[in-house]
Amino acid sequence: MKKLIGLLVVLMLACPLGGLVGVAALVTAVASSCVSLVVGTIPDSLTAQTLDGRSIILDRQQLTHAGTIITIGGQTANVGRAGVIVALMAALTESTLRLLANTSAFTESAAYPHDGVGSDHDSLGLFQMRPSSGWGTVAEVMDPSYQARAFFGGVSGPNAGSPRGLLDFAGWQMLDPGAAAQAVEVSAYPDGE
Repeated sequence: MKKLIGLLVVLMLACPLGGLVGVAALVTAVASSCVSLVVGTIPDSLTAQTLDGRSIILDRQQLTHAGTIITIGGQTANVGRAGVIVALMAALTESTLRLLANTSAFTESAAYPHDGVGSDHDSLGLFQMRPSSGWGTVAEVMDPSYQARAFFGGVSGPNAGSPRGLLDFAGWQMLDPGAAAQAVEVSAYPDGE
């Protein structure tokens, strides 16, 4: 328990989005020759405070999406805890961890499980990935597991480096987590990461 509390304090100080602290409570580090990320029981909701003092409430569905990102990151070589934090920051910024359809760009996106409707260009899903930019088909991008794999990228990623996922950027670990997220997202709001 002390290790988990220590992790939460470090994350609160290191991450621009304090809501990530609450999501990190779902992660348990298991030490061995490498660090594994394991998702624990997902609560019905979680209230966290951002660094600027605002409270945010994540519901069970948002926390389930965070669990998917954590699980995929834990299964992907060279992602580790740092890469998962970058991905959680990006998904919190892009969609507040909501799987968003976009019926104005893709009417068929509403036929897939989703948590709401967004309207940013032709962006879809947790990371607001754009099929027109090569992130995948509508069906693929509406799948949270696919989106997490695409965000992480690398040799096991579904996009073969185009568009580039986190692991496709040499030295991403040396970047500020927000800058690393922005490198993948190429967001119109880079200061949001």
